[in-house]
Amino acid sequence: MLRGLWGCIIAALCAVVVGTGFYEGARDVVELTAKDFDKVVHGSNYTSLVEFYAPWCGHCQRMKPSVEKAARRLAGVAQVAAVNCDLNKNRGLCREYNVEGYPTVMLFKPPRVPLARNASENRAGDSGAKTPRLSRHVHEVYNGARRSSAMVNYVLARLKNYVRRAGRLERFGAVLRDRMRPCILLLSKDEKSPPLYKAMALDWLERVDFYAVHNRRWTKQIASNSNSSSEFPQLYPATVEELNNKILPQLQDSNYTTSILLAFHPETDTVVEYPASQPLTKPLVAQFIRDQFDGILPQEGPLSDRQRWLDKLREAPKDRGRPKAKRPAVHDEL
Repeated sequence: MLRGLWGCIIAALCAVVVGTGFYEGARDVVELTAKDFDKVVHGSNYTSLVEFYAPWCGHCQRMKPSVEKAARRLAGVAQVAAVNCDLNKNRGLCREYNVEGYPTVMLFKPPRVPLARNASENRAGDSGAKTPRLSRHVHEVYNGARRSSAMVNYVLARLKNYVRRAGRLERFGAVLRDRMRPCILLLSKDEKSPPLYKAMALDWLERVDFYAVHNRRWTKQIASNSNSSSEFPQLYPATVEELNNKILPQLQDSNYTTSILLAFHPETDTVVEYPASQPLTKPLVAQFIRDQFDGILPQEGPLSDRQRWLDKLREAPKDRGRPKAKRPAVHDEL
């Protein structure tokens, strides 16, 4: 009799989990169904980590905190999603991806989008207003450790990178002169482009070009180009003066431990610095870019229609109970 009672209790608990969502309350993990899977995963230029699970699976339950932690650390940089294969409506989707055991974790990598560098490479371009065509992502099974750090490192190593290296300052004038899209430049405190900056480039793909250079590398170049006969100061003397008189001292005063984001306006020979008083977060940077470039909007991320749709999708099954306080993501600021 006791055994039968425990069986009923366990069955009831599983029904509650299935009914409310395994990741109820985990805002950074989006629960997907066969109906919205393709739009979320294959309809994005983001890399996605997807767990196929069953709520009664002990391994899934033990891995759940690691997935939630990984999702928080990857928020804004990659998508983390989950599919309940125990639901009838999802079983066809799980068969499609040959899910035979739980949990099965897969990485979905978007195809590379070819970008024209200047107007001569794309005569039919319309100032970058179009949205890149998307095709189905390539997927691979994740066989690494079930720790959040291992999953995060695995995803970060497979992000698409559309950030271009700025190279030498004297050649950057030609980039601005021949550009077909607005230009953003990060004078970075790091040698490599931060994951969050790569994600910003994804949000604005084919609408704004993102460049980066280590801030130390441009210090001498900014000073030496002020009075040189190279192309950059001849084309944009006021921009070079702004870099030399304002940006360079900031870098030197911080001992190169700060990153500075710049928006270039070659048509008026001006450069605008992102407000130093504001953190370099995706929502604030998106507003800065919109305001700098005539109200242009991204195709993904903050200010985009897709982000509003994703937010509604995340909130839909989680409208009961007391909301949890949002925890900051590791990659939420440059």
